[in-house]
Amino acid sequence: MEEDKFDLSEEDTTARVNIKEQVITLCENINLVELRLIQPYEHVMTNCICEIRLQSLEMENLAIAVKRAQDQAAVQLSALEEEVGQRIQAAEHKTRKEEKRKAEGALSDLRCQCETGDLQVTIKKLKNSSPTKSHMSSDLDAP
Repeated sequence: MEEDKFDLSEEDTTARVNIKEQVITLCENINLVELRLIQPYEHVMTNCICEIRLQSLEMENLAIAVKRAQDQAAVQLSALEEEVGQRIQAAEHKTRKEEKRKAEGALSDLRCQCETGDLQVTIKKLKNSSPTKSHMSSDLDAP
């Protein structure tokens, strides 16, 4: 029989032996009581076996579908992780670029302020030295 193809645990094997014994006993009882009931009984048993096989096949197909869905989910998750990583890198790059631009702007402003301060100091020195020079040139012109 095809039932013997399945791997069974010791407990399953014991249960199967009990079922076989029960079936044999039932067949003997049916045979003793009413011989014409054996064929309908065999028909019912064949239908049950077919139904069990169909359900087993459906379970295998469901297991395959679940595995396929898990594989697809894993691929999608991997793609999403990669996309998120790329977005994070792009955001970090953009942030660094913006910070660099702001720092360069602040440095430029600071240089302008320093240059302006230096010019103001130079102008003040020139103004302070101008009256002294004009006073000296007037002293030189007077004699």
